[in-house]
Amino acid sequence: MAKRGQISLNQGSHRGVPDRNDIDSRFPARFPGHDTPGTFGIGSLPAFVAQWDLVNWDTLQDSNQGRVMVQTINQRIAAKIEGDFVVFLIGARLNRWWKFLSFIPISRAMSRMVGELEANRDHGMLHVEMWGGRTTVMVQYWRSFEHLHAYARMRDAQHLPAWADFNRRIGSNGDFGIWHETFMVKAGQYEAIYNNMPEFGLAKAGEWVSASGKQNTAKGRLQLSDGCDEPVYEEDPS
Repeated sequence: MAKRGQISLNQGSHRGVPDRNDIDSRFPARFPGHDTPGTFGIGSLPAFVAQWDLVNWDTLQDSNQGRVMVQTINQRIAAKIEGDFVVFLIGARLNRWWKFLSFIPISRAMSRMVGELEANRDHGMLHVEMWGGRTTVMVQYWRSFEHLHAYARMRDAQHLPAWADFNRRIGSNGDFGIWHETFMVKAGQYEAIYNNMPEFGLAKAGEWVSASGKQNTAKGRLQLSDGCDEPVYEEDPS
C-alpha cells in the first residue's frame, strides 16, 4: 500500500495572490493545502467572501518566488477508506442577485461550521471540498450518519444558531435556495480514480493507493472483478 510521500510529487504553481479580475482560475480551494480552483459566476460574491476569509495565504506562498504552490501526484491512484462512511453534499443558490449582501452572514456561518468541524475531529467530519458560484457545492465526508446527525442537533455548536437565523431572516421567501443530499456508503461499495491530481476528495478523507492490480479498473475497485476486466490503454493504440 502506498503511503503519502512515497510517490514523487510535482510542484506546479500559480502567480501570487490573485486579484479580483483573475480569481476564477487562480483562487485556491477552501482550505490551505488544497488547490482545487473555485468556479465563480453570477452571484458568487458571498461564496468568494466566505472562502477568502479562511484561506491562510502564508501557508500557500513560496517564500522565494511568491507563488501559490500546488503539489500533484503524477500517476493513477485510487482512494481507500476503512468501513462505512457518509458523503454529505450541501450548498446554496443566490436566486435574487440584488440580495447578495444579505447572504454574506450565511456564507460566513457555513465557514464557521466547517472550521469548527476541522478543529474538532471527534465530531466525525473527515474531509471537505468546496466550489463557489451562483449555486455553491460543498462535499463533506463523514465517519457515520450518527456523527453527522448529532452535530446538526448539537446545541453548543455553530449549526443550530445558523439554521435558526436562516429561518428567521429568509425562510421560504425565495431570496436564496439551500439544499443538501446525504449518501450512506457501505464498506467497499465505492470507487474513485485520480491522475495528475493533488490529494483530493475521498482520497484525502481516507488514503490513496496506487491504481494497480485490483485497483486498475472500476469493477476491480468495486470488488466485482480482479482488475483485469478492461484493457489498459496503450501509448500507441494502433
